[in-house]
Amino acid sequence: MKINDFFKSIVFLILSLYAQPDSRFRPFDWVLYHGSGKINSISEGYNFVYVGTEDGGIKRFNTFSLNFDDPITVAQGLKNNKIRAVHFDKETGCLWAATPKFLNYSFSREGNWFSVSLESLGLSRYEKIKKIGSSVGYIWLELNSTYVKLDHTNGSLISTYPRPDELSINWSSGTEPLNNKVKK
Repeated sequence: MKINDFFKSIVFLILSLYAQPDSRFRPFDWVLYHGSGKINSISEGYNFVYVGTEDGGIKRFNTFSLNFDDPITVAQGLKNNKIRAVHFDKETGCLWAATPKFLNYSFSREGNWFSVSLESLGLSRYEKIKKIGSSVGYIWLELNSTYVKLDHTNGSLISTYPRPDELSINWSSGTEPLNNKVKK
């Protein structure tokens, strides 16, 4: 009998690791606070400035009350708390976040996160997304040597380019330092 209880406990533990947030709860009924590490990306939305961090998910700075609200983490449905890039698409009001192996997006900008694996986009799961941007009809990903054009409503692949084929792309900040060399 004890072996059966042990087996049930192990199965329950494994299944709880892969569980999605229960739809009966609101996105911030459960909040996970974690040290943020370094800042990887910043994007401005309607009410918040979204800050993608190395270990603490997406920090949200409220531009009206001028304080930080609860962060968006795996407790809200992200695949990982390691945010490589974050972008707010002003055309759709959708928030996009790149985590290792996944591109996450939410129409509510809080919960109900959808994920697209990098492998399903034809990319290596080890590929690093440097920046996310948007144009009128598309989402753009800047990788090490290519640019990926996605549909801005569901993240499906349109095509890949060595350079973007559009001029008016609004990019969020990335991890690359700005080249601010002073000329003498």
